[in-house]
Amino acid sequence: GAVRFADYSTISQVTTWSGMMDMDVNEQFKIRAGYSRAIRAPNLDELLAPVSAGFRPVTDPCVAANNPDQATRDLCVQQGLPANIIDTLVESPRSGYDLISGGNPNLDEEEATTLTVGFVWAPKIVEGLTMSLDYYEIQLDDAIAQVDGQLLLNDCFATQNINTTSCQAIRRDPNGNLSEVIAPLLNLADRNVDGMDLSVAYGFDDLPDWMSLPGQGATVDLQLFSSWQFTNETQVLPSLPAIDCAGKYSGTCSSGPVRPTPGFRSLLRASWQSGPLRLSPELNYIGELKLSADSGPNQRGTQSGWAIWNLNGNWDFTDNTAVFFGINNITDKQPPIWAFQAAGDLNVNVNLYDPIGRNFFLGVKTGF
Repeated sequence: GAVRFADYSTISQVTTWSGMMDMDVNEQFKIRAGYSRAIRAPNLDELLAPVSAGFRPVTDPCVAANNPDQATRDLCVQQGLPANIIDTLVESPRSGYDLISGGNPNLDEEEATTLTVGFVWAPKIVEGLTMSLDYYEIQLDDAIAQVDGQLLLNDCFATQNINTTSCQAIRRDPNGNLSEVIAPLLNLADRNVDGMDLSVAYGFDDLPDWMSLPGQGATVDLQLFSSWQFTNETQVLPSLPAIDCAGKYSGTCSSGPVRPTPGFRSLLRASWQSGPLRLSPELNYIGELKLSADSGPNQRGTQSGWAIWNLNGNWDFTDNTAVFFGINNITDKQPPIWAFQAAGDLNVNVNLYDPIGRNFFLGVKTGF
């Protein structure tokens, strides 16, 4: 185990800790587990990013045409709407408000508790085989997130408590209309993720001569890395339901701090070595993604699984000099096109898929 104490100029003093257990059941089988508390202090960009204003359309519950009930009317008055016009408030000519966003020097740390349980198996009956399987669970509290102004408005009128963070973010002009929503980065979100990781390695020695360079001999190492994500829930505000984005995309699952995450992905690699030459073909597979419940009406539906082949190589000319080379995306597999802004100004998610297509590289590395 370990304990770490830190004193930050921004969030003051924090303590983190971890406990680990490894137990060898026998020469072939090991059990391992871990439990820890971790924190992440806000970075400089999150603390000090410039403040900016952007126009947003609005649905204002206080407008008389929306027939606010008495509790809503009382909250509107607490926000600064003059009581004498509560029954006649009309939508402002702007039909919107300014969303004020940027860094927040008052941010606190994110806190996480993590649990891992797994085993390692190296059976004697299959010499050269090693397999590990680990379950993980991560609970993140007070996650730093940018919350949209309309979400803050919805949360304020759902909780109807003027002292909440969302209600304190709302500003009205002298006529009672919404003028600004202050939406810097906030410690609001909670996140829960769990899944399983599998690793398998198997080596072949003393391959036949036809599989090796003349007089060199050859070996092959196979590696498989697979990951399943069962849950990826984010709750941005207490009044909103948690959204599970494991294996989903679009809507909430493709916005803000939440990125599309396949429920399954895998990497299979074979490394052939004979004398100075090494070749490593690999298959990278990304599982299917389904539309989230709040996706837009023009979305395409389930995104099927996607796979690409890569090849990497290395030739050692001397003890100090080697040539490395390779081909990425050998079959020139094109990424899926999504009908919305998926990354910056792109409609391709570059965090998951290769947007470049087939490409080659060649280089030399040397030491002195």
